[in-house]
Amino acid sequence: MRARAHRTPVASSGQTTILAPVTERFASIAPQLSFNFGTGDGWSYLSGGIATSTWSVVPDGASPAPSDEERLKTINYGGGARWFAKPHLAFSFDVRFYAIDPGTPSGSRPASPRTTMVVVGAGISVK
Repeated sequence: MRARAHRTPVASSGQTTILAPVTERFASIAPQLSFNFGTGDGWSYLSGGIATSTWSVVPDGASPAPSDEERLKTINYGGGARWFAKPHLAFSFDVRFYAIDPGTPSGSRPASPRTTMVVVGAGISVK
């Protein structure tokens, strides 16, 4: 999975600190062990895997710190379902959790915290 987000903070009234826009990136590729339940017309599944990921939050115009390129142990788990509405058309839904280990501090920057990211996906499949 690859994800990227960009955020420009909005200054509130009375705010004296200027906040910089940042770009957040997350990338993970992991093998999965999956248990499927159902028939050829539709099925549910539970799956999980373990691998490493990178997670960074970098201010615009700055170079990534070594901690932004650090590989963090990540356990992912979740489940979903796929239902065939017609013989060759299916609808699918997936909820996945990524439990990311904490990072290491870098210079004056604190370590990234242990966190869990939730990803929800839905789509169609053609058979």
